[in-house]
Amino acid sequence: MLKFFSKIVYSASVKFYHFFIGLASFFNEKAYRFTTGRLNQVINEAAEPSIWFHCASLGEFEQAKPLINWFYQQQQSPIILTFFSPSGYTQKVNFPLARAVYYLPQDGPGAAKDFIRAIQPKLAFFIKYDFWYFHLQELKKRNIPHFLISGIFREEQLFFKAYGVLHREMLSNFSTIFVQDEASLNLLIKHHYSNCLLAHDTRFDTVKSISELNYSNEIIENFIATDKCIILGSSWLKDELLFAQNREYLGAYKLIIAPHDVNYKRITQLRKLFPDACLLSDPQGAYSSKVLIIDSIGKLSSIYRYGTICYVGGGFGVSVHNILEAAVYGKAILFGPNHRKSKEALDLVALKGAFEIRHKEALVETLSLLEDEDLLRNAEQIAKTYVEERTGGTQMIIKQLKSDKLI
Repeated sequence: MLKFFSKIVYSASVKFYHFFIGLASFFNEKAYRFTTGRLNQVINEAAEPSIWFHCASLGEFEQAKPLINWFYQQQQSPIILTFFSPSGYTQKVNFPLARAVYYLPQDGPGAAKDFIRAIQPKLAFFIKYDFWYFHLQELKKRNIPHFLISGIFREEQLFFKAYGVLHREMLSNFSTIFVQDEASLNLLIKHHYSNCLLAHDTRFDTVKSISELNYSNEIIENFIATDKCIILGSSWLKDELLFAQNREYLGAYKLIIAPHDVNYKRITQLRKLFPDACLLSDPQGAYSSKVLIIDSIGKLSSIYRYGTICYVGGGFGVSVHNILEAAVYGKAILFGPNHRKSKEALDLVALKGAFEIRHKEALVETLSLLEDEDLLRNAEQIAKTYVEERTGGTQMIIKQLKSDKLI
């Protein structure tokens, strides 16, 4: 009976969410892309069985990417990539390793059946936390092995509540749940899940491979010259205000800003905050300026290598963005107070490889502390070691798939 009512509530919630987003699409660009992208989507019938990867958005795509690369190199089956969020879909719609990139259809028994019949997955991978009951049920009905990659669990989640019957069923139906850490593994075992294994977060493999690329940027190198530099990455307005309000305390540091959103409005906003800034696309005056704005996407994960210190944005919003992109280079890392959802942020703060900035005074205090070369070098080594000790998750997953004779 509980399961019956849970299905009704779940289905109604999904429909209400899509209805609400549909209304919001009249005045919100992201909601408009979410709605029209699904309405206009044509799912092509697959000519042969595929490997399906589903990601909520871009962050989860970075976790899927090392495994996608491996399957692509095997050239055994075409890859189908789906996204829930338009921020992921619009940036990766032309991803060259995928035969097709789609929005995940609205979760329901009919839509799930039609979609999975069309793409014919022989293996399916869901990344981290994006669970959709009817799609997962359809995979189970068809005996298609499906896996959770880079999962992370906490006691307060719905899976472990008395009323979380559908969520528990989803977990039970996964062929294997690959979790990021021992705490998640122990929690699942405590709740009697036997289909779980430890495999490090695959983002460690992603950032490691990016750091090993032969990257250089002459404009940035000339801008920094022999000075110290702070990289302000994936920034939002509240992050940027910390630095704009503390310009006189930045001392010898030059500042490179790579905003989370790169559009005319945000670049204009930044130029008002930092009137002396130059743009990467128009570097006139870069040699004399102390602020450089990165006004294009796709460069930040490589640019972090140039920082003396890296500040990662988002910590004054929903949550700090990907700090591993900076940590892989062995950088001291700063971010705002909202980082409880980021395991690596919590870990590195505890290890003293990263530092929480709660207000503008804390920024000045922390930069002053990091003037101590020994403290700075220690933080750098902690960050670098943290990443190096956690790479290899992709190979752990591949090894298990081979052991299960699935690849």
